[in-house]
Amino acid sequence: MNRVVEPEILDDLKPDDPRAIRARRDLQRINWWMGNARLIARSLQKTFTQRPPVRIVEIGTGDGTHLLRVAEKLPWASQPLELTLIDREPAIEKGTLEQYAKLGWHVQVIASDVFEWLKTNQPSDCIIANLFLHHFSEEQLRFIFSQAAAQTRCFIGCEPLRANRVFWTCRLMPLIGIGEVALNDAYISTRAGFCDQELSRLWPDNKEWILHEGVAGMGSHLFVAKKCE
Repeated sequence: MNRVVEPEILDDLKPDDPRAIRARRDLQRINWWMGNARLIARSLQKTFTQRPPVRIVEIGTGDGTHLLRVAEKLPWASQPLELTLIDREPAIEKGTLEQYAKLGWHVQVIASDVFEWLKTNQPSDCIIANLFLHHFSEEQLRFIFSQAAAQTRCFIGCEPLRANRVFWTCRLMPLIGIGEVALNDAYISTRAGFCDQELSRLWPDNKEWILHEGVAGMGSHLFVAKKCE
């Protein structure tokens, strides 16, 4: 099926809107069901085998809880790390920041459009995007990837898999208590998701990167770009 990018309801809700609060909680459950934290943690471990990263950036962080779930699965999670969380309208609660502090992670939250932030050219060991890249057109993704490739050693994207079986899975979400906003957005996200090598084709064409892309987990599409050492 052809990829279609459409606005999602959550994108236009204020962070303190009760519907947005409910949808973010639903997204945490959807992430757990998809196993995205496990997929990203595994990719980080495979990439950083010699030494753990010092600085990680997450773009489109939302409520900031996803990387906490990732950290739970990392053997080096207790080591000091600089974490930058980027979102146009961050919805990160104080308790979430306190949990990062317990890990010894120094967190910087930046309210910014991802395109503007990438132009600042801040170096990092890894940029992570979870359920975020599907919001953008191919032209926008080319820009994101070209900027990211110039300032990081690793890029990990975990996105919806665009496949008929995932649409059928969306029909079951009300059975696990997923609300109206998250359910609506799940269908839109799936139509805007990825399959085959669609993201790899948009990454800058050079010999410095090793790319991996494919189906992963329950309804996820994983993309990893690792710079050759």
